[in-house]
Amino acid sequence: EAAAAGLEEAKARGFFEQQLKEYQERRDVLLAAFDKLGLKYFLPEGSYFVLVDISRLKFPDDYPFPETVRGRGRDFKACWFMALEVGVSAIPVSEFYCEEHCNIGENYARFGFCKDVDTLKEAGHRLQSLSKYLS
Repeated sequence: EAAAAGLEEAKARGFFEQQLKEYQERRDVLLAAFDKLGLKYFLPEGSYFVLVDISRLKFPDDYPFPETVRGRGRDFKACWFMALEVGVSAIPVSEFYCEEHCNIGENYARFGFCKDVDTLKEAGHRLQSLSKYLS
């Protein structure tokens, strides 16, 4: 009964419409950063994550990855590199695949836009420093 009352209140107060508007704004802030870099992505249709094609990202061959990262997929290394060098975290897509198929996701990173607009603007600004690592 409490859940039903909560849904009725949410509807009466326009909660879902407001949430949709806010997440579209947040999504657009992050996507603008990828557009500026020329990185392709899949437009999300039902979540607050966007899959970005990171195949053009070239980190140095001699980058000092820790032992726990060296045996992982390319996307895992790219996400580690971005977190340390740019200060923006992403989720390696290969983590969602079984071991025998993890290579399917190695050219993608998953970025969340479930943050406040100022944080996303800062992330977009930081992401621009990736331009020197793009082929």
